[in-house]
Amino acid sequence: MTSHVSITPSYYDVTDLIILNAITPIHVGVGRAGGIVDLPIQRDEYSFPCIYSSSIKGALKTALLHAFTKTLNDYKSARNAVQALLGPEPEETETFESSIAILDAYLLALPTRSLKSVYAYVTSPFLLERFYERLELLTSYSKDRENTQKLQNILSTLKMITEKEPGSSQVFCLGEDEECENLKEPNIQGGKVVLAEEFILNLNKLDLNMKENNKKQISPIINFLKNTLKFDRPLLIVSDEAAREIIDRSIIRYTRVRLRKDTKTVEEGPWTEEYLPPRSILYAVALYKRPSLSKGFINKVLGRNPEENAGEDEYLKALNALNLLKEDYIHEAKSEKRILDKMSAIVECIREKLKEMVVEQLKGYLILGGHETIGKGIVKLEILDSQSLLEAFGVDTK
Repeated sequence: MTSHVSITPSYYDVTDLIILNAITPIHVGVGRAGGIVDLPIQRDEYSFPCIYSSSIKGALKTALLHAFTKTLNDYKSARNAVQALLGPEPEETETFESSIAILDAYLLALPTRSLKSVYAYVTSPFLLERFYERLELLTSYSKDRENTQKLQNILSTLKMITEKEPGSSQVFCLGEDEECENLKEPNIQGGKVVLAEEFILNLNKLDLNMKENNKKQISPIINFLKNTLKFDRPLLIVSDEAAREIIDRSIIRYTRVRLRKDTKTVEEGPWTEEYLPPRSILYAVALYKRPSLSKGFINKVLGRNPEENAGEDEYLKALNALNLLKEDYIHEAKSEKRILDKMSAIVECIREKLKEMVVEQLKGYLILGGHETIGKGIVKLEILDSQSLLEAFGVDTK
């Protein structure tokens, strides 16, 4: 049985929001299917596109292994560092839990063809409500009461937006008035919005019936869409039923064949593959806890006998050897008298190390799913804690 070094039972201490912005088409599949599409993309229980947490974690493991190899200049140490963060591989003799839990990435908005302005971003009350629930999870872990209250005020506006259900022939526009007007097709009576060639919808202003200025309350949401999600078009909210059809029609479907090299005749195919289109926006949540390293793993990192005892000092030294815990954090962790503060110091360092590797070494990019050799699967990552999320909403956190 594997023994673990524990200064207290490990639990999730902090969270971050992860935004995934598709740069190229993305195929994160579920294998071959027997339906119309041979290689479909992953979907959630409601048939909306998603990316399973296992796919994100697997891609992150590969990318971080490359990043740590660059910083540590040693493949073996880099592999140990990745295992300390995300857990060992199934074939490893030492087993312990990952210190980072990643939830499934849900769809927030998807670009769809528009008769005017080429394309527009589409979402629905249900998709927004799930986003609201994830943001609520983020605030529940925040220790900054003042900023948490500010974030909750913004979330109350988002909650009101999720409760506005457009009719089957309606669409609500979340954006600047002029940008929303530019989506109207002037050649259609009433200046309606035409999406995915077949959906002709009446554009309605999003009115939350607030006592305060409606535009002032919504502006933080629009700031977030423009500055963080990089929306260059307004966000259109359609009914949940319409969203399912519009999104399905907006998914890219390629038909491919494989040719023989010598005769250029078909060797295999045709088969059909699904892709999420570029500019699709998904989000996930990362939860962090203190790494629950086993005694054998610690001794392996420190080059000691596998059966030697490994206490708190050895635990901290192992994290430091893997460049996961800096010297000042070791002193801080040792000086803390309260066990929970000691844990928080370690967890915060793990969290900052992940952000550092993603931002500085990976430049914020990750490759998800298959077909990377033909230019597919590149996403841009944005990792936001509650304070940086407030800044993304345009709120002063000083």
